[in-house]
Amino acid sequence: MDKPLSAHLKAFILPFIMLVVLPLGINLAEYRRAGQPLGASSPLSLLAGGIIGLGGLALLIISIRLIIIHANTTVMPWIPSESLVIRGPYRYLRNPMILGVVLVMVGKGLLLGSTRILALALVFFIGNTVYFILSEEPKLEERFGEPYREYKVNVHRWWPRLRAWEQENDENKQ
Repeated sequence: MDKPLSAHLKAFILPFIMLVVLPLGINLAEYRRAGQPLGASSPLSLLAGGIIGLGGLALLIISIRLIIIHANTTVMPWIPSESLVIRGPYRYLRNPMILGVVLVMVGKGLLLGSTRILALALVFFIGNTVYFILSEEPKLEERFGEPYREYKVNVHRWWPRLRAWEQENDENKQ
């Protein structure tokens, strides 16, 4: 991990805003304006929200750790990765970090009984999908060439594979 700690801390500003500041602001606004409770009233929503949110948090933490340690970069896409990471959850889907964020947001929406937080999760998901298609994936193809194209063909952007993908060529394994 050659990047300074300050680079990694700055990289967490946007995830902090998406996972803490915006959902909290939305929930407090719903509570104040509509008198909506600060939590879901259904035990099923609470259970589903907890399971989905914790699963997303685990996926997010594992993905961030792999990016920082094995790609020697921060989580921000505008700081180019020095290597293609195809380990852990990246062997099952191409964007586990963002999926983790979406799942945490969905979990919060269910836990807090907030359709607006669920809508925010949907907007975040759609925005990232468009960004990946138009910007990040072409840049990754340019930077990593055939190994990334092979990865892209074999590992879906959002839907996890049932079995981990194994690269054919051992020299490209990260």
